[in-house]
Amino acid sequence: MIRQPRYRTWRYPFCGLRPQLVRGVAALYPGLPVCIVIALAAHFIAGRHGGTEILLAVLLGMVLSPLHRDSLCQPGISFAARPLLQFGIALLGARITVEQISGDNARMLCLVLATVPATLVTGLVLGRLLRLPVQASLMGAVAVAICGASAVLAVAATLPRDQLDQRYVLGIIVGATGLGTLSMIMYPLAASALGFSEVETGVFLGATIHDVAQAAGSGYMVSENVGDVATVTKLMRVAMLVPVVAVIALWCRSASSAAPKLPWFLLGFFVIVLLNSFGYLAEAPRAAMVAISRECLLIAMAALGMKTSIPAFLKLGWRPVAQLTATSILLAVAAGFAVQIPVPLG
Repeated sequence: MIRQPRYRTWRYPFCGLRPQLVRGVAALYPGLPVCIVIALAAHFIAGRHGGTEILLAVLLGMVLSPLHRDSLCQPGISFAARPLLQFGIALLGARITVEQISGDNARMLCLVLATVPATLVTGLVLGRLLRLPVQASLMGAVAVAICGASAVLAVAATLPRDQLDQRYVLGIIVGATGLGTLSMIMYPLAASALGFSEVETGVFLGATIHDVAQAAGSGYMVSENVGDVATVTKLMRVAMLVPVVAVIALWCRSASSAAPKLPWFLLGFFVIVLLNSFGYLAEAPRAAMVAISRECLLIAMAALGMKTSIPAFLKLGWRPVAQLTATSILLAVAAGFAVQIPVPLG
């Protein structure tokens, strides 16, 4: 009988975790390295020839979008587009203090509280006019009103499974991602053409663009201040996911629905903002967190570009696309007017 070699746990205390850790890291290859290479290429091109790093990362990612269909690349790309992105968003709190944005909090909060319910109602009405199933209309409305794919998945987990068509779930996620990518390129141009100030531009971008990374990336294309305001405004919209999903769960009367949870990265973001505001972050770790956050977002934008499939978006059918597009346009028009309305802060 051949004796199997055994690790000495007293000498290698983490040997039991080694196989799982190796498999987990190996699954990220080659998808994550490809995203990193795209981010480095965007950084090099922007530094050598000018341009915006984040926009270049998105465009280069879209050029290489066929790689996302490769089963070997998918885990690494998905890791960059979600966990790595969320980590980067949480670290963005090191750039922001309460004093920095306190003067604009009233405008942000009023705009979010007004546009989220209005967008939900508009999306449902448009879905009914287009003869879409109620569940599909609801997922499309939530995708535009709150936070894109994350909101769609949260609502899909709440709806009864016997009433849920997975084709609509996947299609709306693809559609929201595609529209979000287009809006992060077009909306800053529209804000500039309309003569918005930096604060107005940040609030507008954060109130209209679907995904957190897309809103933050679009803002940082303009300036650091615009990116900070857009991120905070967008995270206020993300916070609305909890009450909205709770209401949907009560409406569906689904006993199997789990209680909605506040996203961990949203909590992390606000904790870091508070630590930074009260001076608990020294300059060296704060600068390191800002730099790491910037690189994580750049890599995540490359991954989001790779996950954006224009052919898949077109195959969705004209009705869901029309609902998503019309709801997004109406939200942009309403937010464009709203950001110019003075809000009394006293």
